[in-house]
Amino acid sequence: ASFVVYDDDGHTYAYEKGEFFRQEMSARRSGAGTEIAFHAATGTYAAQFPNYLVRVHQAAGSVSSQGAALQRFDSESAFQSAKEPGWFSGVDKFGPLTEIRLPIDVKERVVTLSAR
Repeated sequence: ASFVVYDDDGHTYAYEKGEFFRQEMSARRSGAGTEIAFHAATGTYAAQFPNYLVRVHQAAGSVSSQGAALQRFDSESAFQSAKEPGWFSGVDKFGPLTEIRLPIDVKERVVTLSAR
């Protein structure tokens, strides 16, 4: 799967001069895990949202970003009340899920979900 995040001021034609934020993401499932690649962002505009919230319909035993473990929250409410990067696993109407919060970053990053 792949997705493109785009943001600009929404009022002017400044995007024609490179004042926009554009970042591609792609996800790939391999075995019991999933890798989510955040490709380098383009444009000079600073995105107006502080974090990505990524929801993956897979239970995870661990989540890492660039090889470093992210903080695991014990519940959705603990995750929602926190501001820092991290993740939790739960269940919604579609089944097991893992939700991850990451700060917006213009650099490349790979997030890895490993199954339980």
